[in-house]
Amino acid sequence: MSGAPPVLLEPGMPAGRALRRIHLAQLDVIRANEAGTRQGSDPEALHDFRVAVRRTRAALTQIDDVYPADTVRRFKKLFSWLQKVTGPTRDLDVYREAVAGFRAELPAGREQDLEPLAAWVTAQRRRAHRRMVRSLDTPRYRRLLESWRAFVEEASPGGAGAPCAGEPIATVATRHLAPAYRKVLGRGLKIGPGSPAAALHRLRLDCKKLRYLLEFFRSLYPDRQIGPPIKELRRLQDCLGEFNDAAVQRAATHRFAEEMRGTGPVASGRRAPAAALEAMRIVEERLPHRQARQRARFERVFARFASAANQRRFERLLTRY
Repeated sequence: MSGAPPVLLEPGMPAGRALRRIHLAQLDVIRANEAGTRQGSDPEALHDFRVAVRRTRAALTQIDDVYPADTVRRFKKLFSWLQKVTGPTRDLDVYREAVAGFRAELPAGREQDLEPLAAWVTAQRRRAHRRMVRSLDTPRYRRLLESWRAFVEEASPGGAGAPCAGEPIATVATRHLAPAYRKVLGRGLKIGPGSPAAALHRLRLDCKKLRYLLEFFRSLYPDRQIGPPIKELRRLQDCLGEFNDAAVQRAATHRFAEEMRGTGPVASGRRAPAAALEAMRIVEERLPHRQARQRARFERVFARFASAANQRRFERLLTRY
């Protein structure tokens, strides 16, 4: 798991204790990256911070029969808020990195025409970062981490409202992995040449959920058994991610162009040079071609994921316990 050490679980470990161990590892990552997130100069700190928050939410949402229901509802809401307030800064970090790649989409000699865009995104990022830090300075954030640590470090998990806390974690793992895998497989098999982009987006989200579960429970299985399925899933995720990125970047480029020409909701007092706006138009028009390439690649990548050999790998994993 990105930014987190391996979480070691034993098959017979009570699920309540195992899930707390998973969550405690993610909380440690959040804390370890908090200073870098606030400081703002290292995008990887914010990335690891947000990955840990997202995995915290995923474990709450997907393994929802181990903690008391009211606890799950409360912390899902709070971590959703934390994900929301850190999102704009991270989105601008990703887009700022993408601008470097956009230069390759331009005719030779026009690469510098995107400098006004790079400067615009950097300025927007500084503003978003200040808003994010103000959120992290609130009592709400402090109370969230304090109450969450108190819960995950609780000495005797279980009790009323947590009927599955005493089950072996291997049993709980199988119960959640099986439907998550079959959902990915079933949804992917329904996608054809005429399927809308939204279908691939939903599949991408399902793949992410399955990947989190596999990584949470990885130590329960021999690496030779769980490693290949994770590798195939990662390949599928990469393809779907690049497909989605092209759409997101196209929309962002269009929005930024409007703002830079003074017609958007965050219009500046000075219009961007015409050469910059023209370069952004070229990028916006070429991004659909990148998306189309990933759509064509998806057919091959998913066929490999759904192959009989890979299905047998998953079935062996799901019937181990």
